[in-house]
Amino acid sequence: MTVSASARTNTEMEALIIGGATIVSGLLGLVAQIAARARRENNRAHDHNLMVLQTIDRRTTKMDDKLDQHGEWIAGHDAWHGATDPPDQKWKSRD
Repeated sequence: MTVSASARTNTEMEALIIGGATIVSGLLGLVAQIAARARRENNRAHDHNLMVLQTIDRRTTKMDDKLDQHGEWIAGHDAWHGATDPPDQKWKSRD
């Protein structure tokens, strides 16, 4: 038996409204929990990526320092060859 909206009592309408509000609040709570979990996982992923980038930065800095030292050594070595080699046996650079 179908009851039209006009035939429902105030108590039935209040029960429907409360039931609907309960369902909506439950769904919104679930959505809020999912969003909070996604936010936590996103923050963890960002923290991990930041660690990886900092490691890359440290390694790049170390390589840059080593290359600078090597370049200085090569320049000094070229100068040493220029000062000690006889004129006919000058060390030739690879330019």
